[in-house]
Amino acid sequence: QRPFGVCCLLLLLSIYHSLNLELLTLLLVSDIPITMFCLNRGLVTSFFSFAAAGLLIYCLLPPCYWATTKGDPKIEISLWQQCSDFNGNSTCVEFGLPKKSDFDLKDKSKVVLDGTRAGCVFGAAFALLAACTSFCRKRCITAFFSMLAVLCAGAGVGAWIHFQTVNLKDEFGFKFNFYYGFIFSAVAVVCNLIAFLGSFYIETDPYENLA
Repeated sequence: QRPFGVCCLLLLLSIYHSLNLELLTLLLVSDIPITMFCLNRGLVTSFFSFAAAGLLIYCLLPPCYWATTKGDPKIEISLWQQCSDFNGNSTCVEFGLPKKSDFDLKDKSKVVLDGTRAGCVFGAAFALLAACTSFCRKRCITAFFSMLAVLCAGAGVGAWIHFQTVNLKDEFGFKFNFYYGFIFSAVAVVCNLIAFLGSFYIETDPYENLA
């Protein structure tokens, strides 16, 4: 319940910041479409940026599995652990903290997995920055942060596709299925892309240059 309450609070704050009596009156008495109004005020960009950041942060959690198998044993793999279920007995093996050997570029599987983690971390960070700058109606800097969020999150998703289809298949000898962690991260990429496109419609504050 707490994460849901925090999301509702952030959404209310964004609406409170973006709406004021003068613009609300203008919206009611004019023919401005509500969609264009939300785009111009940065609401669309902030909403999808927050959604993308939340999804990517969730995908970083150890219980969020990105790959799975069917049958017995059932294997589930996240960014931080591998769990196996055989005849009702579940065992999990944590990947652990990075070691010196992890930075050996000859072991491509660890490099690709670290690329997925980095993509989620930086994608979420840039998405949060884009959401904050959209509150201030800074079109250029918001578009820049949204573009970086798209690139980082997309790179993370691409790295996982390589890790699952090549590295895991070579290690286990059979094919894994994409699981909800991968699906959420792909949705986060789409959300960041929508936020990036919406950032071009943000109208800068007309009073910021009068100071």
